Amino acid sequence: GAAALHITAETEAQGLRDLGLDLAPMQLIPNGVDLPPMPTQADIDAVWGDVPQGQRVAYLGRLGWNKGIDMAIAATRAHPDAVIRLAGHDEIGLQAQLEPQLIREDGRSAGAFLGQLDGARKWALVAGADVMLVPSVQENFGNVVTEAMATGTPVIATEGVGAATYLARVDPGLRVPRSQDVLNARLAEILADAPRRARIATLGRELVATELDWTTIAREAAALYARLARGVRS
Repeated sequence: GAAALHITAETEAQGLRDLGLDLAPMQLIPNGVDLPPMPTQADIDAVWGDVPQGQRVAYLGRLGWNKGIDMAIAATRAHPDAVIRLAGHDEIGLQAQLEPQLIREDGRSAGAFLGQLDGARKWALVAGADVMLVPSVQENFGNVVTEAMATGTPVIATEGVGAATYLARVDPGLRVPRSQDVLNARLAEILADAPRRARIATLGRELVATELDWTTIAREAAALYARLARGVRS
C-alpha cells in the first residue's frame, strides 16, 4: 500500500528487487552528512602521532565479520610500512580473534584496536588517516564513507557499500570488488600517491558540501512528500 519506497542507495534498491519487494516506485534520497568540526592537531597526534603520514590506515565501525575487518588488516599487513587503527564497538568479542592478525611475520605490529571512539577522538582518527578502508560485504548506505569524505580523507570501499557510488565519482579506483588482492593493491597505490590523495580530498569535500548536506536532503524529502500528496507516484 505504500505510495513510494525511500531508499538511500542503489544497493538497497537491488535488495528489494532480489526479495520481490519492489512493490512501489523507489525514490533514492541519500543520508545527509553533518559537517564535523575539524579536530586540532593535538587531537590527531593523540591518535596518530607515532605513525608517519603516508602510512596511516583507518577502520571505523562496528566489529563484525560482515564488515571485512580481517580484509582491512590483511591489506595493511601486505604493505611493509602501513599501520591500521581500528575503532568500533565489539559486540561479539571479535577483537580477541583478530588481534593476532595484527602481528607481522617479523614480529612488528601492523596496528591496534582503539575501542569505540566518539566526539573529537573519532574525528581525529578519521581526519588524521591517509586512507580509510570499508571492505564490507554489504552496507545499505555506509555513513562512515561520506563522513570521511567530508573531512577530506580518501576511502576505499567495496562494491556492496551503498555510498561507494560517491567515491567512484571522485576517483573510480576507490570503489573496488571484494577481492583481497585488489584491496591490497589499491591501498598501496593510494598510500604511495600523495597528489592523488590531495585531489580526492578536495573533490570529496566539494561533493559532500553540494549534494549531501542535510538542507539539500531535507528539500529532496519534502519534494517527495509534496509529489505524493498531489498523487504523483513516480
